[in-house]
Amino acid sequence: MEDIEDAVFEEVDSAEIVKEQFDAAVAMTQSASEAMLESQGWDILNELYKASFSAIAATSLVMIPATQNAESILAKVADPDAFVKCLATARSEIAELIKSVGALHAMHRERSGKPTLEDYEMISDLTLSYSQIQFGVESVIQPLLFAMVDYLKEAGYDTESFLDGVEHE
Repeated sequence: MEDIEDAVFEEVDSAEIVKEQFDAAVAMTQSASEAMLESQGWDILNELYKASFSAIAATSLVMIPATQNAESILAKVADPDAFVKCLATARSEIAELIKSVGALHAMHRERSGKPTLEDYEMISDLTLSYSQIQFGVESVIQPLLFAMVDYLKEAGYDTESFLDGVEHE
């Protein structure tokens, strides 16, 4: 049984795992929106917040090993300046994402249940803002994470077990 599991996991590319995490967060956002829009507008925003926060949490799969092993990676990659820029940009974009999600959540944190007619415009605006955050994750953060995976691989890190920081000989 262990041989089968090893074979399965050896064929899975780590970039695919990260993409699956983000795709799952996006799918959660879409299904949460559709399921609750009519009767639970405030609850839908709380679900969008959770999905956005899940997307942020998923970045740690790449950012933790890239940050913890930055010095080693710098010494091993062909273009260390590009790695430094990629890491700094990823950190900055993720920090902005965290601020944005926090600011949006602060606008509806205390609300729940069925919205009033007057609430619909605010809910619509906040929903659009969460959608823009998800777009930013997919169009900005995700490509940066894929680049970080490439740098980790180039430096000899086992990207199948990111958090272990295991190097290939």
